[in-house]
Amino acid sequence: MENFFYDSEFCATLYDLAEAISFNEDNPNELADDFRIKVELSTLEPIFKVDADSLCQLLADANEDRLSEDSNDEEEVLKALKECIDFEKLRQLLPKYYYPNNQFAYVTKADLIDIF
Repeated sequence: MENFFYDSEFCATLYDLAEAISFNEDNPNELADDFRIKVELSTLEPIFKVDADSLCQLLADANEDRLSEDSNDEEEVLKALKECIDFEKLRQLLPKYYYPNNQFAYVTKADLIDIF
């Protein structure tokens, strides 16, 4: 198992989890035979969720005093963003990190013993 979260702590491997819970590889019997611990799985995602709509809203919020209340400025900006920016390429080039994905698994005592 790789790249998961235990109590909001990122674990790249089961070794990281063993360290986080202070698992003693020399004395695995410290854990009950039915020991299991719930971890949250993760997904590799760009650091920002960016698309034309979110970028337009961000720009509008940052420049609220410059927008006219009686025009369709935001619609025109949105159209310009969609025409000028390759958002798929942008997402591909952004740094990526592992984020919790609301899927869960269990790590058992046997899993921890197997890594040593």
